[in-house]
Amino acid sequence: MATAATPSRPAPPPDLGARPGRPGPGRRGAELLLYAGLIALSFALVAAVVQRGAGPVLAGAAIAGLSAWMFVSTHYERTLAVLALYLGLADGYVKLKLNSDVASLGRDALLYAITAGAALRLWIRREPVTLPPLSGWIVAFAAIVGAELLNPENGSWSHRLYGVRPHVEFLPLFFFGYAVMRSERRLKGMAVLLLAIAAANGVANLAQVNLTPEQFASWGPGYRAKVFGAAATGADAAGAVSSRTFKDASGVKRVRPFGLGGDFGFGGFMAVIALPAALALLLRERRPWRLALYALGALLAISAVITAQARLGIIEALVAVLAFGALVAASRRAVTAVVTLAIVVGATYLVIAALGGTQSTAFDRYQTIAPSSIVSTSTNRASVVDKLPDYIARFPLGAGLGTVGPARLYGGGPSHRDLSGESEFTFLVIEVGVVGLLVLLGFQLRLLWLSLRVRRLRPETTRVLMSALCAPLFAISASWFVGAATVNPPPAPFVYFVAGMLAWWVITRPRAQAAARRAVAAPA
Repeated sequence: MATAATPSRPAPPPDLGARPGRPGPGRRGAELLLYAGLIALSFALVAAVVQRGAGPVLAGAAIAGLSAWMFVSTHYERTLAVLALYLGLADGYVKLKLNSDVASLGRDALLYAITAGAALRLWIRREPVTLPPLSGWIVAFAAIVGAELLNPENGSWSHRLYGVRPHVEFLPLFFFGYAVMRSERRLKGMAVLLLAIAAANGVANLAQVNLTPEQFASWGPGYRAKVFGAAATGADAAGAVSSRTFKDASGVKRVRPFGLGGDFGFGGFMAVIALPAALALLLRERRPWRLALYALGALLAISAVITAQARLGIIEALVAVLAFGALVAASRRAVTAVVTLAIVVGATYLVIAALGGTQSTAFDRYQTIAPSSIVSTSTNRASVVDKLPDYIARFPLGAGLGTVGPARLYGGGPSHRDLSGESEFTFLVIEVGVVGLLVLLGFQLRLLWLSLRVRRLRPETTRVLMSALCAPLFAISASWFVGAATVNPPPAPFVYFVAGMLAWWVITRPRAQAAARRAVAAPA
């Protein structure tokens, strides 16, 4: 019968990492030429930083070497893991330690080495490529950013091009998330990786939380510029960042730990993403030694959230954990999930008590997220969103790329200094106009809807892992009211990568399975 040859699983779309048989002479020659060009580029990058001292030279050489490997490798799960490790453990530290342009562009070199290698291989093989579901949102937003280059409100052309970078930097991760994360084993690997990065940031936060501002500033010139702000750089208040310090109840000036990132709160926000993954690993693991490692990682992640001195991080962590609990509520492991959540809450209390007992005034900032103060704190943050109607009326097409956000300090930008990009809504209206805001807001809401459909996935272990990786999306969405979440790590790369995963697991895979079932049920 014809049904005897029906496959048990639907055939997936073409894989970026697929490696066909022995290449022909033409393809071999083309690849050798590309490899030679890459080696020459690596030496050029190293030569470009020779004049900046040993530190930048070593950083440039390391980035060039990693870029070369990422370009030629077809093991995307490995190259993407290295990229995640760089973003979570090295990007911010290297950038602030060396305070050099090469270090700040390192993550772009790594990401686009992977992207260029994948695109080149697809072109050489002449394979048909079908865009994943949700690609329309990505393409539309990229087109809006490109059109924004022509906005007359922009500054110099160099500033315009630099202003494009934060918006489109991590868009390729959507396509890699779709093409690579297609097995439960890789989902678990991503959960373990996130937990390991969060744990390392927890250790860094614990090392930084009791440092004086002068001790923390001694880590490097970039740290000094961040810790002391305008006072360290001599810039005016409108052109420099505010200091990353605060005074406790006794009047002692304290630092706000950076973890291993480039600014305060990084370690805590990294832990927000990792905490649901830690819960999922604890739920599905049976080996005692692995359970002990995951529990230790979860405790360090909780420490990262608490010691980050970012009130938003505490709230985001609660939202992410509760979202994970809601997504797995229909699971047979719901009781285990509730018990695990209770343990996490108890561990959080113990960590706060332990840290507060040794130096209670270091955590005075968290008094404003107590029930008696959270309303007033939220009202102050909401005042930023209240400016949205005025910005829409003044700048329906945007006020120019790089007006606010990470690109604002690059020279030659627009002269608007009265604008606030402290919420995602105002940031997007200022940078890419009303249409850009609507596109990215629609994309975010679509991701939340697809995350709710993760509860239909089978088997149960897959559902638990995908729930853990999607739960932080709800916390990141909540942060839209108090900060720009789409241009900086860790939230920006995470959102686009998980979006690609959702496109595969919730849209493409179920459709392919339904088509296979219909083919089995159809008469011969």
